[in-house]
Amino acid sequence: MIEGEDSLYLEDTCQVYDGAVFDSHNFTKCSFSDCTFDGCSFRGAVFDSVVFTQSSISLSDFREAVFINCEFNDCRISGSYFMSSRFKGTKLNGCILSYAVFDEADFNASSFVSCQLKQCSLDSLKCKKLSIVGSKLDGSSFRKTMLKDLDLKDSDISGIYLSESFIELKSASLDAAQALDCARLLGVDIIS
Repeated sequence: MIEGEDSLYLEDTCQVYDGAVFDSHNFTKCSFSDCTFDGCSFRGAVFDSVVFTQSSISLSDFREAVFINCEFNDCRISGSYFMSSRFKGTKLNGCILSYAVFDEADFNASSFVSCQLKQCSLDSLKCKKLSIVGSKLDGSSFRKTMLKDLDLKDSDISGIYLSESFIELKSASLDAAQALDCARLLGVDIIS
């Protein structure tokens, strides 16, 4: 059901919206379970208190979208584009986000928990209380994202990409395994 020209209020289960355009729409207090939004455009959309559960949202465009107090639970969001989006109080739990692009996104009090972020682009993030826990970040890019601003507890950061100067590592707090991975990036040979 659509109410108003730019607002969408839904509670849907098992719906397919592939290729739909929701640019600049406002989604408020919506719940989507087992829905498919593959290849959709949500540019400039605002999501407030929206919950996505076991949904597919791959290859979708969320550039400059805003997410406030949202949840993504066990969703497939591979290859989606979140450049310059803003996340406040948003939780991504058990999601597959391989190849997603988050460049220049702004995260405030948000988290990724047990997510697969393989080969994601997380360049130039603005982070305030962003937590990435128990997630796989192998092969992801963090160029110009200060790791000291991220909580990377229990996450796999092997093979991450940093800028040539490795400035992202300044004041970073890493566990022993993560420090070894970063030392390898610097060309340090670890001898046991």
